[in-house]
Amino acid sequence: NSAVFSSSEGLMASHTTMILTTKVKCDAKNVNLYAELNGKINAVGYDGDNDVYQVTFTGEHKKLPAGEYVVRYFDEDGFSQWRSSQRSGDLAADAVEPVFTVKYAHKGVWHGPWVKTETVAIAV
Repeated sequence: NSAVFSSSEGLMASHTTMILTTKVKCDAKNVNLYAELNGKINAVGYDGDNDVYQVTFTGEHKKLPAGEYVVRYFDEDGFSQWRSSQRSGDLAADAVEPVFTVKYAHKGVWHGPWVKTETVAIAV
């Protein structure tokens, strides 16, 4: 069970932010997880009070355009394998099996006008 938020404001913000909150059903609690998106990996935080994991990714708007994204989650062993593949320049980093994945359709950011047309109409 996952919830994803991504920023949609492109006019005032220079980066897109994606926040993924995931409830994991497993016997082990507070397992160290790492999440990978587009070759960038971040540690995943654990909220023991609500039993959820949360990770945030940021990037320039042009590097996180509208589209479908797959976030791959790794445990310690998977992270170690992924990291070793990255360091060696091996393309097998994509072949490292994640513990689970979360798919998300990002709608992109909005680069509209500073003032809405309704405001201009009222002012006139």
